[in-house]
Amino acid sequence: MNSFEGYSLYWGRVAVFVPHHNSIWIDLKLIEENNLTKDMVLEEEFFHLYCAAATPSCLYPLYNAFSTMITGSRSSELPDVVAFREIIEPLYKANQMLSGNYHSKNAISERGWRYLEIAKEIISLTDELAEKNSKTSYEKAFAEGFWGIMLFLLHIVPRNDSTGLEILRTVQNNLTIKSWDARYDLFFNLHSANLSVNKQPNGPFRLILPREYHTFVEDLFLFLRRVFQVYITNQSYQSEISEHLLRFVPSLLGIFSLGTFLVAPVISLPSKDDEPINIDTLHSNENSEVLMKAILENMNTLSSNTQSIYKECWAIRLFKDIVDNTRDSRLATNSEGMFNFMRYLITYVKDVVGRQEVNLTPCEMCAHICNPQISPYLEPLQKCLNSFGSSLVELFQRYREWIKKIETLSMLSKDLEMPFSSKYQEVISVDNYF
Repeated sequence: MNSFEGYSLYWGRVAVFVPHHNSIWIDLKLIEENNLTKDMVLEEEFFHLYCAAATPSCLYPLYNAFSTMITGSRSSELPDVVAFREIIEPLYKANQMLSGNYHSKNAISERGWRYLEIAKEIISLTDELAEKNSKTSYEKAFAEGFWGIMLFLLHIVPRNDSTGLEILRTVQNNLTIKSWDARYDLFFNLHSANLSVNKQPNGPFRLILPREYHTFVEDLFLFLRRVFQVYITNQSYQSEISEHLLRFVPSLLGIFSLGTFLVAPVISLPSKDDEPINIDTLHSNENSEVLMKAILENMNTLSSNTQSIYKECWAIRLFKDIVDNTRDSRLATNSEGMFNFMRYLITYVKDVVGRQEVNLTPCEMCAHICNPQISPYLEPLQKCLNSFGSSLVELFQRYREWIKKIETLSMLSKDLEMPFSSKYQEVISVDNYF
């Protein structure tokens, strides 16, 4: 079952978030039967969506899905969604408890109790670290500390059989922090203190590099290559493989846009069989553009500083170009924006790769993070862009009709163990995004 549980009762799954599809499913019948509200249920799913974006909890299940399409089997070395639940689910529980909004249910699963225990450990760790911050009040230090810990935990790649308690106890054993300032200071302290775990063959987790411009660009090239490998491996049945790739379009959009373009379908299964299935869509808007503006201003500051390591950084130029030139696509009120974005991206990446721009790496971070991974693949990537670039653009265009088909949702629901009536006959895009 490749999803985060979301709002689950002992006797049924009210809602799930699927990280590698970047979609949310909710069961309106269960919501009504248990006197819940749609907003109450969606609160948890939105939290999962926020946490998973551009983090290992989305990237690794997606990478595994592509490995399966390319080799016929998933990588046993890479964690699946279930492993990440031990981090994502307790973080939400801890957030609820701290905000005073946690309401225990009369019937709760054994797994649910474990998530609560992990959540309490997260709060205990936050309290311990807040005591070590002498630069501000305890209340502010606690709030900053929780965000710093959450940011750190979202950089963890758990071993498939490791538990959340095992992960937290390892972090606590490596705790050497004597003082810290704000959330990012705490994050880097925790990250540095736990890097040694990466060298332990049987460690409960490993850490990825801090998420920033270079690692976002690396993901862009990595997943472009993986998509093209799927096309190359399955050239004899292109139509079938396109059908399989379609389910990953919203997640791929987030990766290809360097985390700047959000599209997340919210699929509501009706309370009555003769009612239509509704699809609402969370997508980028004017509010999210405020953040994009701040990011661009930060980039301009970094690259204009004559002493900055970003002065000659090709990754930051690429990030800035993509964000600058796709604003209209991100703000589109329908899925035409997705199509226009991909059309721009393929043309832009072709140009960058054709000029061999990624080989020019005076920036130390470009050389360290991106270049060893990307350079050997430039020529093959150029050929793939020429051969399959238009197919990838068409894939994004096809998604809007594909996601509104009853047979599509029926197929996807089986993987998620969500109820799906054979009497459903219609799918409606409520906000007309699709």
